[in-house]
Amino acid sequence: MSNETGTQRWHTKIAKSKPEKNFRRHEEAMVASLSIGIHYGITEDITKLSPSALESYLIDYTSNKAPSRKMIHNFIHMKIGDEVLLGRGKRDILYTATISSEAYFTNNPKFIEPERDFPTGKGYFIRRNITNLMKHTPVIKLEGGGHIQTLTREPTPDQWKFLSLSNL
Repeated sequence: MSNETGTQRWHTKIAKSKPEKNFRRHEEAMVASLSIGIHYGITEDITKLSPSALESYLIDYTSNKAPSRKMIHNFIHMKIGDEVLLGRGKRDILYTATISSEAYFTNNPKFIEPERDFPTGKGYFIRRNITNLMKHTPVIKLEGGGHIQTLTREPTPDQWKFLSLSNL
């Protein structure tokens, strides 16, 4: 859904909710680095591929799983200025922020999930910088039948009851 400035509003998870210490570690890294990332086990820079090369790579990499391809594609192609609601689990929105950079690749060890990925070294290496990070206290609970997936565009108003960032 576009707003009056032409930007999109996205919903995403900061990291997997369990184990708790893993989630908190990634939340702290997000706040400290002012960046968000996606995992999917990608360990090489795909952020500069042409759209057709990216699609070919993702078809091979994801074994043609369309939802995974779509989420990776969407993350790489979000626009600077897009708004993102950052959550935990299926219904908790913890933060809102604004995308402030193009997608980039880093293999910085602070974005590795050691409990799950050691010794493979996989992590949240495809990243976007963010600004205007705002923590919501108390946490905003989604109502209705919707829930947060890895990365989705904001749903329609009949799917979720809260949608306007002006109400946050």
